[in-house]
Amino acid sequence: MSTQLPVGIIVAVPDLAAEGPARLLESRPGWCVLRFLASGAEMTTEAHGVTRYVLLPGTQITYGPERQRGTVAAVAAHSDGIVRYQLSDTADSIAESAITAVTIPRDPLEQLAQAAFHDLRVGTTRTGRARKAEAWGPRTLSAREDVLRWGDAVWQHCRGILGLPGARIDLLPHQVMTAERVLRDAHVRFLLADEVGLGKTIEAGLIMQSLLALNPAMRVLVACPGALMDQWFLELFVKFGGRRFTMLDSERIRSVTNPWQEQWCICSHQALEHLGNRDALQFATSSWDLLIVDECHRMDADGVLYKRLKTVSARAPSVLLLSATPPPDDDDAALALFHLLQPHTWQRDDYQALRAMRDRSRGIAQLIRACSQGKATAMQAQAIIPEDAVLQDFLQRGDQHAAAVHLRETHPQHPRMIRHRRAQLQRWAEEAGLPTLSLGERVRTWCHYQADAPERSVRQALAAYRQLLLTTHAQSPPPRLLAWLLQLEQATWTHPHLLDRLLAMRQAVVAEPEEFAEYRQRAQGNESLASVLRDDGSDAERSTHIAISAASHLHPDEATALAELRQACQQWGKHIPQRDQALVESLRAFWQEHPQEKVLLFTSHALAVPLLRDYLGSCFGPEHITDFGAHQDPEERESCASAFRDRDDCWLMVCDPLGGEGRNFQFVSLVVHHDVPWSLAALEQRIGRVDRLGRDGEVMSLVCACGDADAIDGAWAELVDEAVGVFTASASGLEYMSDRFEGEALHSALSGGAQALRQSGPDLAQALQQRRERLHDDDDDAFAPSSADFQRAHALATTLRSLNPPHGALCHWLRGMGGHARFDDDVSGKVHLRARSANDATTGTFQRQQALRHPEWAFFARGHLLIDALLDDAAAAWWCRASAWKRLVSEGGRWDGVRLSLRLHLNLVPLQEADVPLESLRRLLSILPASPDLLALRSDGQWEEHAQRLEMIRPGFDDRRGDRPLSTSVSRGLWMQALTSGKAAGVQAWQASIRALQPVIKQRLSNLQSTYRSQAQTAFTALMNEQLAVVRSQLDSSRHLFGAEHPHSQALESELQRQRALSQCLEQVLTSSELAVETCTYLQVHERPATP
Repeated sequence: MSTQLPVGIIVAVPDLAAEGPARLLESRPGWCVLRFLASGAEMTTEAHGVTRYVLLPGTQITYGPERQRGTVAAVAAHSDGIVRYQLSDTADSIAESAITAVTIPRDPLEQLAQAAFHDLRVGTTRTGRARKAEAWGPRTLSAREDVLRWGDAVWQHCRGILGLPGARIDLLPHQVMTAERVLRDAHVRFLLADEVGLGKTIEAGLIMQSLLALNPAMRVLVACPGALMDQWFLELFVKFGGRRFTMLDSERIRSVTNPWQEQWCICSHQALEHLGNRDALQFATSSWDLLIVDECHRMDADGVLYKRLKTVSARAPSVLLLSATPPPDDDDAALALFHLLQPHTWQRDDYQALRAMRDRSRGIAQLIRACSQGKATAMQAQAIIPEDAVLQDFLQRGDQHAAAVHLRETHPQHPRMIRHRRAQLQRWAEEAGLPTLSLGERVRTWCHYQADAPERSVRQALAAYRQLLLTTHAQSPPPRLLAWLLQLEQATWTHPHLLDRLLAMRQAVVAEPEEFAEYRQRAQGNESLASVLRDDGSDAERSTHIAISAASHLHPDEATALAELRQACQQWGKHIPQRDQALVESLRAFWQEHPQEKVLLFTSHALAVPLLRDYLGSCFGPEHITDFGAHQDPEERESCASAFRDRDDCWLMVCDPLGGEGRNFQFVSLVVHHDVPWSLAALEQRIGRVDRLGRDGEVMSLVCACGDADAIDGAWAELVDEAVGVFTASASGLEYMSDRFEGEALHSALSGGAQALRQSGPDLAQALQQRRERLHDDDDDAFAPSSADFQRAHALATTLRSLNPPHGALCHWLRGMGGHARFDDDVSGKVHLRARSANDATTGTFQRQQALRHPEWAFFARGHLLIDALLDDAAAAWWCRASAWKRLVSEGGRWDGVRLSLRLHLNLVPLQEADVPLESLRRLLSILPASPDLLALRSDGQWEEHAQRLEMIRPGFDDRRGDRPLSTSVSRGLWMQALTSGKAAGVQAWQASIRALQPVIKQRLSNLQSTYRSQAQTAFTALMNEQLAVVRSQLDSSRHLFGAEHPHSQALESELQRQRALSQCLEQVLTSSELAVETCTYLQVHERPATP
């Protein structure tokens, strides 16, 4: 820009096109001071980056001290560098220095007519010198087009599961099926009950991310066992968009004024149970949009945790309960879960409705099987579902397949529960002709040893101590006393130093019980043994709290017995435990046969992890051993897990229970149980870290146990092996039975030792077998979806893997928004992005497979906060909707006209007026057909219909292929010369030709919009009819069984009315949707001259 231009003229900065025109306040050599007309912001910038901005005819302006409005008709004259404009509604002309605002039109065609864009930008070299101008305007418009088209495409392909595109996961069909079923429902309130290892956390994350995509302001609370808090944080942060959840344990809750004000929280079950009065009141009055409760089977229906979660779940629009087992036959437990999900439909005492539902489901399952065999009759259906006229019609016409499909869709077995089993997924894959899902085969070997004299002395002293404490509670031992004795027993299986530490804590309690009186309040009067054993604090907290809380169960002679036991323990501690020696020999044998194969070793106590790590390191070399547990902070744990996964010389990792919760160690060859925990769920979780979907071959367990006849740990290991078979088969689904199993076994072991424990085995085994038989009832298979649904989900997952982000367009748009983008020079695919408002860059990748290999990087896809912000900026960038360029092609002939990019805009006003949450749009997005995205209108007013030419026109601007700005025709700089020299006729004629296309475009859009709305409404009506039919069938069944006045029937009637109202609201959104021109490009196509 010339420094001779006078102050007061209107200029622009192409780099900051979003800011609009500016006034030149000061000009000095090499620099300019500007004030933007729209925002009033001032800036000092290099002169070569500033361009003169002459207004074209048709531009609307505000001028003068009274802020009058007018429209530019022509450039009247200019003198001393100041341009004067003739206005269309007055005979006067005004100087550009009097203009206070320039209105940039929002209509793309009018933007094009006014050339309200910048085609060129002058850059600088590293030394600060001006360089050749670059095609800034066309590049920016094309980048915006590509960004928006990609964003719309991934949402359109994901069938309403909006969290899929940005999920850093290997998409599995059954997870897609679960998320789709949940998100298509009117209410996101479901129990996710897949078997262990099938990815319930992934399914919950997909659903959460999909809801947040529509409503980023949603508040989310995850309630989970304390040992799972870190895992939930990492899963949601790494795999679902990089959101940082606030982790709330008891200590943090007490230290914060109101922790429930945070938008995204993860809180432990234990912390919720132990809330103080103030915190409990704040929690009860808090509101959440999505509540996720993991391990929901751990809740006692009459316990504090259930009651507190019930209060907030009643207000939460969306609730997800996660458990590896379906609701049990126990009516109270089943009703408790159903009440959380549907508080208006299911009451805690609704036993009649529950049993009637079960009986009806059994009859419907028989009917489905009969349909599958072609043997169902209308009479049989009349006896089971007399109110279903549609079913009668199918059967009378002989359409057995349609009848079976109707029964599955309209009369689901558990409308609010989704459960997948491994065997079921395997069968679906085979039927669909897809690669079968690898399933591991569990095998186990034993590492038995004989106790030496010091260990036998400890076991004998512990038996005497145990008998002493139980003498005064022979009939009903307090739960915390039993739990304390179990802690000591398990410490004996682990390490003498751990046992000594627990005994030292107990001696302090016995010596001065009043010092620990405050902890007695932790022992609630109504607590059960199961609730105490399920304490979900860290290992150190659990040991300490149980030891201190047991102070309320002292015995007068306990100090003497405790001293003798500790003395024996300290003698034992002078020797290397026989268990550890036997383990080393077993590992040597394993590595001799399987060199450098990975081994995962579990112990039940965090305090034992460093002890075992150091001993095994002394035997095999410390460089080959790492650890993972509660004694580390999250970053240290993740570093150790990465080293174990990635380093060939790291063979073994020692874990406490944290390693058994939610982790994926599928690459491990051997799972070592250094001790066997008194929890079937913990054992299943351990093996489930390795025995995961996709695991092929054997899943080997090495079980360490004392071989002495009176060793309780040996008897317990045998019992879980023979009665449960957890080392050779999955124990998933036995969680509700495990409390009874573990409790009865513990009573037997502590009262009668190993012999009594073995004698209780047959009865416990029989009860578990009966539970297993009920779990695998054929009724589940009758109601299961078909392999066609599985195949469709697989196709969706495959499609989404191919929709890679347009990284070039995203980076260009980010730079255009004042941000920074840099590809790493050393690592291919690694990129550093920084938003304009951020201080630091974020390191990540646009490639899904690379993101899976590098969880420490961000995954830049739809769903990541930075990328979503770029999409929002692009959608809102109305100032960047027109451009012009020319294209050289090898063949296809000349072409001249406008290229129109289209986009569907949904009208959200009906939702806002009805106070319907934005996330309800997920149901529309799941069925919307693809909308037309490109039109081409020739300069002669005819639509281009030739497919080859349309494909030639479709790509956006790319100067690497030879595209160039159309400087000879519509460059603002060249037009300025014509306008200011009085030669405006050519400019005005071109403007008129562009504006003449408006009615042609409007008519074509109207026709396309009418066709599109009709297609979309047909799909939406089919979806709504299907979902309303489910509620209507439930209502009809309830009225038939209980009558119309029954609370169950009235709740279903209200639900039907709510769904109809929501359906009408969404239909209004659909019918008022608009297919509009998003960008408009004037394009000239020329053939390249033939090469001689």
